[in-house]
Amino acid sequence: MYNRVCKFIKPVFVVLFCILVSVQASAGKLADYSKYSNTKHGWYIVRKEGHKKAGGGIPEGMDLSKYRAYFQNTETKEKVIYLSFDCGYENGYTKKILKTLKKHNAKAIFFVTKPFIESCPSIVRKMKKQGHLVGNHTCTHPSLPDRSVADIRSEIKECAKAYKKVTGCEMDPFVRPPMGEFSKRSLKVTKDLGYSTILWSMAYYDYDADNQPGKDYVVKHFKDNYHKGALPLIHNTSSSNCEALDDVLTYLEQKKYRFGTLDEFALEKGILEIKCPDKRYDMKPAEVSIIKNTNKNAKITYTFKDYKGNIVSEATEPGVYTVTATAAATRKYRITTSNEVTFRIRE
Repeated sequence: MYNRVCKFIKPVFVVLFCILVSVQASAGKLADYSKYSNTKHGWYIVRKEGHKKAGGGIPEGMDLSKYRAYFQNTETKEKVIYLSFDCGYENGYTKKILKTLKKHNAKAIFFVTKPFIESCPSIVRKMKKQGHLVGNHTCTHPSLPDRSVADIRSEIKECAKAYKKVTGCEMDPFVRPPMGEFSKRSLKVTKDLGYSTILWSMAYYDYDADNQPGKDYVVKHFKDNYHKGALPLIHNTSSSNCEALDDVLTYLEQKKYRFGTLDEFALEKGILEIKCPDKRYDMKPAEVSIIKNTNKNAKITYTFKDYKGNIVSEATEPGVYTVTATAAATRKYRITTSNEVTFRIRE
């Protein structure tokens, strides 16, 4: 009887084991990270005169984009700046920072730690409610290259879990490595978790709450170093930042800068293709068909223009029109705009 039971159980066990291995492999849990260098690098910036885009401490032979790591919007020629705040703990200034951002209708990203989330749930919910991005700054603020793969995964996943518990929402897919320290291995792990790594192109000594640079210094630093596609690192614990923010945003507005969000560039490029065929006038709006859309389940908006280039709410009357579509960002793909289609509504 024992032998017959063993003969039955053994094949079943083997099958179950193979299924488990397959599931784990597909989830990326068995990825081989040993082939990725774990040499620690510390991020630094190289400022340039004339408000040119900054350089950075990219290790020789490393392509940051391969790991979805960014320190500025290198492609844009637009006057845009991406405000980012590191929130390791609360020091009494974040509510005022949020109020100032709201005054200027400026969006930002806040990189929060698990202790910040758990000690300031109402502030975290307000960040989300006001339309800001909220990114991952780990649980215990460690140097990621000093931790094992399992520890890195835990640091990021537990922080995101705490955020979802407080807000009911998924954390935005951006992580700022504590102290700006990274390795090829840590970048690969965070990418495999679905995150883009975000560094910075502007920074200054603001993180020591007991040794602040002063409001005037912060304002001058922004005036001297702003550039197209800039991504400044700002600490929420700084009294100087809190005092200077209104003046900084006012100055940048005067320079015709807008305040963008990271999902404009720090995600993979999506694909959105549409078509809209010619039709005869039947009093019904023209219908747009989606050929391909990588940003699945994302909200899509359509922009119609008449032959003069004026935006119209819908195409109904006889005439020549163009239409484009825009898909909202997802956890993987940035905001994606479609091809432009020209069509005619005939009499």
